[in-house]
Amino acid sequence: MNEILLSIVTVVKDDTEGLKRTIESLKEIKNDIQLIIVDGSRPELRPLVMSQANNICAKYLNDKGSGIYEAMNLGMSKATGKYLLFLNSGDRLHPFFDISGLLAQLKIGSRTIFGYVIETYKNSSYIRPKPGQEHRSFKTAPHQAIFYPSTFYSKNAYRLDIRVSADGEFTRRSLAAVGGVFLNLLVSEFFLGGVSNSYEKLKMVKIRVAENESKKNKTKIYLKYLLWKILPKQIFYQLLAFYKYKKFKKNKFFNDFDCKIIANYEN
Repeated sequence: MNEILLSIVTVVKDDTEGLKRTIESLKEIKNDIQLIIVDGSRPELRPLVMSQANNICAKYLNDKGSGIYEAMNLGMSKATGKYLLFLNSGDRLHPFFDISGLLAQLKIGSRTIFGYVIETYKNSSYIRPKPGQEHRSFKTAPHQAIFYPSTFYSKNAYRLDIRVSADGEFTRRSLAAVGGVFLNLLVSEFFLGGVSNSYEKLKMVKIRVAENESKKNKTKIYLKYLLWKILPKQIFYQLLAFYKYKKFKKNKFFNDFDCKIIANYEN
């Protein structure tokens, strides 16, 4: 039996259209991945959710947990790939994603791998991180562009006592344990507005502040909450992207993603 190099865990809850978009982006690489769907949908929607994956060899799991990190832990516990990527329902692999180049890199080492991600809100898309600032990803990066090696993820899990920022804590642990590299690779696209990038509820903002130890970052969170309340949402996201990201125009930006290492993190 051939070694599985890449497992993808997708968490879905009552979102058949989002799951369809995610799976559609995987159809060209279905022979190279193991897909695990953690389905927490209402019972009457579950057959419809599962039917979206009829062209992918997938493992279905019913999520009996009460939160997204419990669902992600459940999917992770069933993964057998050398590396693991989380794509939640609605996220998609970008059309520029180079599976062959990535698989060649996966065969080489066992460090945590980072790549570029596209963040989109309505008709505005930004590439994260801004080229030349790839080292920023080692401090903060979305899981949609991070490949965790089995040497780490098979022995670790998301902390369930961290309600909002468990992603970042999990990634920091992986870097401390196995180190990391940033590849010249455009991985995925996700759409802004979810709990991790929304400041709609003051209760969630307070939780985010409580989970952050830096006074400077606490102040930034409250400032973002204020801007969220007074600015149109598209302008809010444009303002956040101004310093750290770059406007993405697919016909003018990045002619070639060659999967070469362009930044290192040493643990």
